Amino acid sequence: MVHSRTLDGRSLRFGHRGWLWKNAYINYDLETDSLWHHQTGWAMAGPLRGKALARFPTVLTTWATWRAEHPLTLVLPKPRNDPRPSDRDVYAERNAALVFGLGVDLPGAFRLYRFADLAAAGGIVQETVDDIPLVVGADPEGRTAFAFDRRVDDAVIDFDLDATDDTVPLLRERGGARAWSLRSGRPVGSPGTDARLRPLQSAHWETYAWERQHPTGTRWMRDSARESVPTRGR
Repeated sequence: MVHSRTLDGRSLRFGHRGWLWKNAYINYDLETDSLWHHQTGWAMAGPLRGKALARFPTVLTTWATWRAEHPLTLVLPKPRNDPRPSDRDVYAERNAALVFGLGVDLPGAFRLYRFADLAAAGGIVQETVDDIPLVVGADPEGRTAFAFDRRVDDAVIDFDLDATDDTVPLLRERGGARAWSLRSGRPVGSPGTDARLRPLQSAHWETYAWERQHPTGTRWMRDSARESVPTRGR
């Protein structure tokens, strides 16, 4: 997760003492010594308890997929004295035994879409959660997924996922001519609209970690999907 350090007009500086809460790192700020949940950005204790840092949109994907979407990206160089390999994923063996998904944060609900469940559903899920009609589409090449609000020009749209091997995955309007990039929400060769799809706040999660950090959250499952999911309190 990436958060802004600016809160109420003040720039905070953060540190980490190695403390954990339900397997999540807890940071502190040097200005007030408040304790912050590093994933949610909420202050859990101290003078700033209850405050929240603004979160920047991020995506966990392959380097090739990211570079295709952002060709001018600069990369922070690795320190010369760092002995760890940079040409392979040192966590690949561990991660192979874990189950990952996309966690979507809405104003009144948390919802997890496991990548395996998305694949079983044909790569796309459309439903209404917390009164928000949403679509979640899988990006197999990028090894991730994206979530958007399905409302465009005050109308709720149904989509089909076009994820051929030689193109950027697209969300195509069912029965219409318009299409949008799954990775950015930008319209692609679509006459009749300049509107982008509104991305929903979401993040790549390991399932067990998501469940521990979102005890009131729900998980989408194909055999129990409903048209509408009720609001869940934070």
